[in-house]
Amino acid sequence: MASSAFFIIFGYELLRSASTTLFNQAYGVQNLPIVMSFLPVALILFLFIYNKLLTRLGARQTLFATSLLCAIFVFISYYFILNGSRPWVALLYIFRECYVMLLIEQYWSFLNSRLKTEESKKLSGPVIGISSIGGILGGLTLAYFAQRLGTMTMLPLAAVLILPAILFSQWAYRVGGEPVEEKSNHDTSSEKNFGLRLFKQHRSLVFMFGIVVTSQILSNILMIEFQTSLQMAYPEPDLQTAVSGSYYAALNAASAALQFLLVPLILRFISYRIIHRAIPIVHLFSCAYMFLFPSLFSAGLSYFLFKALDYSIFKAAKELFYIPFSFDVRYRAKQIIDTFGYRFGKGGSSIAILFLQRGAVLSSSTYALFGFFASVVWLGFVLPRTLFEKTPSPSE
Repeated sequence: MASSAFFIIFGYELLRSASTTLFNQAYGVQNLPIVMSFLPVALILFLFIYNKLLTRLGARQTLFATSLLCAIFVFISYYFILNGSRPWVALLYIFRECYVMLLIEQYWSFLNSRLKTEESKKLSGPVIGISSIGGILGGLTLAYFAQRLGTMTMLPLAAVLILPAILFSQWAYRVGGEPVEEKSNHDTSSEKNFGLRLFKQHRSLVFMFGIVVTSQILSNILMIEFQTSLQMAYPEPDLQTAVSGSYYAALNAASAALQFLLVPLILRFISYRIIHRAIPIVHLFSCAYMFLFPSLFSAGLSYFLFKALDYSIFKAAKELFYIPFSFDVRYRAKQIIDTFGYRFGKGGSSIAILFLQRGAVLSSSTYALFGFFASVVWLGFVLPRTLFEKTPSPSE
């Protein structure tokens, strides 16, 4: 699964910078909040299809089907964009925000079903680290080839990289076995479609959903400010893609260093209660710095810190949360939290930013204040002890 994540993140890095550049050129960076506001609707469609496939095909074949469909969609998008279709630029931007979460979280659902807590503490960091190496290579590929080959060339390359990910993920299921879904008398297909009933049974899932949503509200605020500053500093498309690629290569390198060197030690010696509470405090300080010293550097630094921690310590600590739970929580509720919650936070905050932009031009200091407030709310969600209570699965 780590190898699959490597190829998916490699391709995602190509697609992320390329699709952002294409969108900025087609619609303008000021319209990023508009396209992001469509994310919740797109995610509902994604999760509806995913849950239907999971019920009918099981975990292994669902991963195969969703991966293959994602590769096909990127190829189709490339064809239409190459022929001048502006709507497909927006569709690809929305798609890239959905597909990577859908696939990566399926990998983690499998790992959380096969690893025990102590094993996860040792292996989560290296697994995330291997995927980050893919991100580093993606960024370096952009930095070196974007101006030579052009931004559009990155799209079919991203689609091709999904194919080895399919092979490795299917091999992982053959070796590790497919997790067995627990059956109970009160389960019905309608109840299972999104796993919403699980949030009534386990209050800690509600807190985790709140953590993920508020963290991604902060992520979106920092991303929009960073992209705005980047567009102003580097308006030429291919150069902007190359600079963006170099930035994300450095970001993934920092994440990988954390994942391989620090995450196993941190998870072993520090309780994940402390870890979850420390991360939003770090972002409080970074947003304060961005408020006091608004610039491309401070925006890039704040977003860099967020993503570096999100890709490493936060991700590893969050995955420990799911291990004691049932199949339905790991494969259904987890998709609500980590796929819908992640992108709902971005989409919802984009709608709010869009309305605010109608009334006034938002400055860097304003975005910093929004980020500070989001960090405070995030901290509020990690304070309840309920979040950290171990909840055993029904089979235990």
